[in-house]
Amino acid sequence: MEQVIKFIKSKGIGFGLTAGSILLVSILHLFGIFDFLELKLYDYRFHEVRGPLTGWQANDSSYINLGTDVVLVEIDDEAYRLMPEAYPYPRGTIWAKVVRNLTKAGAKVIAFDIQFDAPETKSDYLRQFADEVQSEELKELIPRHGDEVFGEAIAEAIKHGTEVVINTKIATDLNLIPPQYIARPVEAIMQANPETGLINDLMDKDGFSRNYALGNYLQQDTLLTKMYLTLALKCVKAFEGLSDTVKTRFDKDRLVWKYGDHLIKSNGVGLDFSVNYYGPASGFKFQQGSVSFPPWGTFPRFSLAQVIDTEEVILREPEEDIDWMSQFMPGAIPGWIYGIEDL
Repeated sequence: MEQVIKFIKSKGIGFGLTAGSILLVSILHLFGIFDFLELKLYDYRFHEVRGPLTGWQANDSSYINLGTDVVLVEIDDEAYRLMPEAYPYPRGTIWAKVVRNLTKAGAKVIAFDIQFDAPETKSDYLRQFADEVQSEELKELIPRHGDEVFGEAIAEAIKHGTEVVINTKIATDLNLIPPQYIARPVEAIMQANPETGLINDLMDKDGFSRNYALGNYLQQDTLLTKMYLTLALKCVKAFEGLSDTVKTRFDKDRLVWKYGDHLIKSNGVGLDFSVNYYGPASGFKFQQGSVSFPPWGTFPRFSLAQVIDTEEVILREPEEDIDWMSQFMPGAIPGWIYGIEDL
């Protein structure tokens, strides 16, 4: 017994430091300090060590020189200023036109990061008014429901070889049994048979999104029988023409997901992977004092006002109504080309 006491006394400082370290680490882990540090080290490796792969601040132009098949159409300040109709933009006169213009311009896939899971309110009001009005002549002046026109545009696009992908999300209603369901676009749009993909974001504890999911399961699907793919995966599926029989496969030894010919390194055994692009949105502009830097430029980006601008669409500013989109559409010549004088 004396030897035990003597041993403890001789090692007391070591035992105390060990116990204190374990207690301190446990407390720090309990309050998520290590999670925060790990996220910031992740940011440091991307931002300071490697740097962005794209944009004007990229140190290595390898990725830029490869080019990209992705083009962003944005609802930006120019769209708010020039669009012929106010936001939220009608589906029949705006979004249907966007789909038709992009289809004629040769887009292989059109992906919408916009929710269409509720009927268009304006069209519902007009339809209700049409049901109540007594004049048949007035009824003929009321336009068709925007959802129907939008659905027809999607069906036409698919018929001509352009796939359309629309986002969905996992929604929860505690009054339902089971409570979770997929919030899909309205029936008039779904009748066109577009692809759909989830947009539920993965947010880290500090509010940033550093990871992206391949898909997800409904909470009640305890046997994991059906994975709903995310919007990006569905865009890959549409772009490469993969059939519905192609499934995601997980190699647990290599921690790699396989989808078609793509190998995606996962974060552990989960359904998510680290986002390779790092930086602000493509249109983000730095401002340092009086110096304005160009947009970041991860992907080529255009305003919605440009994509909608054809001969039959009148923008709010006549001087800027140059039929910009017509230059990409077969058989159409924008007006500004006729204005070029042969010097």
